[in-house]
Amino acid sequence: RARMDQLAASDEFGIDTTKTPAQPGTTKGNPLLDPWRAKAVDLAIDKYFENKAYVSLALFYKKLDTYIYNQTIQNYNFANEVATLPVGIPSGGTTPCPLNQPNSATATTFCVGQFGPATIPLNGNGGRLDGVELSASLPGELFTRYLTGFGIQASYSYSDSSISIPGTVSGIAESKIPLPGLSKNVWQVTGYYERYGFSARIATRYRGNYIGEITDFSGSRSLEFVRHEQINDAQVGYEFGTGPARGLSILLQVNNFTNTPFIDYSGSPQNVRDYETFGRDFFFGFNYKWQR
Repeated sequence: RARMDQLAASDEFGIDTTKTPAQPGTTKGNPLLDPWRAKAVDLAIDKYFENKAYVSLALFYKKLDTYIYNQTIQNYNFANEVATLPVGIPSGGTTPCPLNQPNSATATTFCVGQFGPATIPLNGNGGRLDGVELSASLPGELFTRYLTGFGIQASYSYSDSSISIPGTVSGIAESKIPLPGLSKNVWQVTGYYERYGFSARIATRYRGNYIGEITDFSGSRSLEFVRHEQINDAQVGYEFGTGPARGLSILLQVNNFTNTPFIDYSGSPQNVRDYETFGRDFFFGFNYKWQR
């Protein structure tokens, strides 16, 4: 479904007085938006090795009937909005001239044009999303008893889209952009060891470059080119199986231990607009199960 801010009936109207004539503009919602709709086909082939391991191949295809995107209409007709402005002295025509008194009681006049840009969420139609997903869970003892307790879980997905929509990305007008939020390549790998009450995991996940919808300092959302990222997490734990501490388990977890930055850019990855680091998150926890 459309977000609530996209469905809003509000209209943010303004006038750019640096242009001649002054240019009206607006950003508004669209209460008449339809939700996303698609016809989807998925095909998966799985191979299981007893109850210890599996590998999977999945194909997906989605024919999009409707989707939602922001469209900036450059020559939107503001005749109704301009007609209600206070009228000053027209200069050589019927274009309204609102009074402008920014610094003193002396009124000056400037003419406002009838046409200007309007950014509105709209429904697109047609297009497709398709791709492939590979995943596997493989314990080490499947290969040799010397790897008992070790294992790996991994997945990879490739997705492509035929959707091309106009938009403004990083302040630059683009005639065709792919569907926002879609990375063509995404993968993750987790290696683990679990035996004798001890457990350890290290995981890394990656996604390629994509166009993201970023919230700016004013709370507005805008499209930005976002650079690829790889985030790494790790955790260790131990569960006491005997002795006075039987039933007690402890866990230490570190998220983003490489302090991977979030980077968005304009046009080329070398033209960095925003570089943010969020640090590392440390978690420590314990759990106790009473056993008779």
